[in-house]
Amino acid sequence: VVGESNRLDLAYSLQKPISLANGVRYVPSYSFLHQEDELNEFAESRTLGEWGNDLIFTLHADLPIYSETWEISEIKHLMHFSIGHRRSSILGGSTMLARSPYFLNSNNLNLEPFGLLDHQYGENIQRHEVLRVGWEHALIGKWKNRSRNLITARFFHDIWKQDSSLSSEHYPLFAEMSLSPNGWIDFDLRSKINPNTGKEYRQAAQINLRDGRFHRFSASYYRYLDQGEFLSLELY
Repeated sequence: VVGESNRLDLAYSLQKPISLANGVRYVPSYSFLHQEDELNEFAESRTLGEWGNDLIFTLHADLPIYSETWEISEIKHLMHFSIGHRRSSILGGSTMLARSPYFLNSNNLNLEPFGLLDHQYGENIQRHEVLRVGWEHALIGKWKNRSRNLITARFFHDIWKQDSSLSSEHYPLFAEMSLSPNGWIDFDLRSKINPNTGKEYRQAAQINLRDGRFHRFSASYYRYLDQGEFLSLELY
């Protein structure tokens, strides 16, 4: 039995986008996190700070494509390429907190936390420094007064990482893509691997079909690290 556990996480982040040129932004930031923990009447606290730097390149173009079948009168292409850096350190207090097992981290199947405030459960965050590159695409279709995402794709790779936690996985590559050629069908693909070791965290694919406003059929395939493979079919 773990016993009674109480915790408090207080966080604040400040950033200032600076336009360097047309389509180029530099975003410096500073984040602050204060944690207080009490487990079985044993109390600890600590404070962490983090400097961040992001360089973001944005390109866009309008494509004169028309199709009544797919309900498209124009397509806008957006692309973002980013280079981000985060460096955090413990400003004071305990190096580790006696957090209950409920808050301890396990293998993350989604995109790894990047900044100090990305840690959803405020787990035992360590001093770290990360350099991440990102590549994001979006094709947005317009039809009359509406617009929808036809294709979206995101790729993120931690090309360099230094972490004081010995259990931390390094250099994960995360990718996801969604295709929606029409309002009645869409596809989703997601993958997360460690390209250095070949370790796969997640492989997933999903297709959704819609008939009218309420009826929907969904077929999903999942393969998770240490959890096997799953196939899901839903009709509602």
